[in-house]
Amino acid sequence: CFIHIYPEASTIKPLYDQNIDEDSVIRISMSEFSLNKKNENPNLPATSYVYQPLLEKPPSIQNKMDIIKNKHTITSANIRINNILNKGEVFSDKIRDLWGSPCEIYFCSSNAEFFEDAMLIYTAVIKRYNQTDKYVDLTLEDISTFKYDTKVPLFVFPEDEGIPDTMRNK
Repeated sequence: CFIHIYPEASTIKPLYDQNIDEDSVIRISMSEFSLNKKNENPNLPATSYVYQPLLEKPPSIQNKMDIIKNKHTITSANIRINNILNKGEVFSDKIRDLWGSPCEIYFCSSNAEFFEDAMLIYTAVIKRYNQTDKYVDLTLEDISTFKYDTKVPLFVFPEDEGIPDTMRNK
């Protein structure tokens, strides 16, 4: 499991549509490792993503949808990050700047070599944080709550002359 936090990105448009400085992305995991990101030009070398060993444990993610009441329950995940000195700084020094930042949670096998082998599991926004001397606990909220506030239709009526327009797809 590893996490990307995008301090310079916004929630207005998808991350893949933004010109994100790769050096600004915070990459954390439970152990230090690296993944290669394939270059679009096969003649150029792959970019290496190095992950800092700050994640205490994998996040647990739950998603709920109540189709009877036509409601999507806001999904949240909690992440515990070790607040230890790493490369000259502790995570809590930058937490205020990260509030509201988009982040992504990925899973991959332990023998994965390329970033493209990982699976994106969850895209969220940092909504709350709590810090102690040892840990920074982040609460993430599903990014879809910002994007999709649409009711799911209970029934879809066919395009039929027998059904009035006022009743169709309601």
